[in-house]
Amino acid sequence: MANIRTFIGVQVPTRIVNNVSRVIGKLDATGADYNWVVPDNLHVTLNFAGDVLDREVHELCQKLKRTIEVHEPFDLSLNGVDGFPNAQQPRVLWIGVDEGADALAGLNRSIEETLCDWGFNKDRNDYTPHMTLGRVKKAGRWNEKMLDLVHRHRNHDGGFCTIDTVTIFSSFLDPGGPTYTPMSRIKLLGDQ
Repeated sequence: MANIRTFIGVQVPTRIVNNVSRVIGKLDATGADYNWVVPDNLHVTLNFAGDVLDREVHELCQKLKRTIEVHEPFDLSLNGVDGFPNAQQPRVLWIGVDEGADALAGLNRSIEETLCDWGFNKDRNDYTPHMTLGRVKKAGRWNEKMLDLVHRHRNHDGGFCTIDTVTIFSSFLDPGGPTYTPMSRIKLLGDQ
């Protein structure tokens, strides 16, 4: 019996991935000691479920489908590079969500309720809709050149799209970084 690291998120069109990837390329060129997200892995996370027994994945996907599909499609815009815990000492760099943040927060709450009913622990952190760009490496460090670039991209327009699908992913950690594989795609149908 194997565990599958599982998370739920939304994917964005190629034009947004390309836009955000150009910003990541500029950040990487500063020489800061970060693990940068590769283009194929760019997404907005809704919830990290954690380890799910492989034999339970199908049932969990079905429960999440019933939870997710009642939500309406929504518009999403990405804007502004920032960091956690802050932009002056960023362990994680990200681009924020402007339009669509409320819809994502609503999806997050619904998904979290279903996961808690399933037996998963509630996430300790408040949900902040964002797309992760990179994480500082273990014992790594940011540099002034990168911090300056983050400041200059505080209002970066990452792009706009309509979200009509939520994806349940598996995540496999390899030496070269994580690999995300869609296990289920759920259409947002609203109240039909």
